[in-house]
Amino acid sequence: MDNTPSGLKRPADSDTMGSTAATLRQHANSLQAGVVTVATMGASTVTGTVSYPVPYPSGVVPRVLPSPITGSPNTVEASVANITNTGFSYYVYRPSGYSGNLDLQWFALGRGSEVGG
Repeated sequence: MDNTPSGLKRPADSDTMGSTAATLRQHANSLQAGVVTVATMGASTVTGTVSYPVPYPSGVVPRVLPSPITGSPNTVEASVANITNTGFSYYVYRPSGYSGNLDLQWFALGRGSEVGG
């Protein structure tokens, strides 16, 4: 039984130069993540920008997922815009009555040349 994901070759089926291993490393390296601390004020939107630690190749615009972390369960809205191969803008909103620092973790997954692009 072959459990290899669709579109990928097993190393034994690939060329002898190891390009399959290099391609798999490239795909694994297309995931980047980070955390930015955001100072929020109640009933206001805070904006900022993030640059990826390693820019994606020209023409590759990653998918970006923001995920706010708070010290107590309350409403926080986070979104991203202006996504490019070098970074993105973020927007964080907290309702009235809540303020303080929160960590906005983000995940970027390159797309275009990856498996399933």
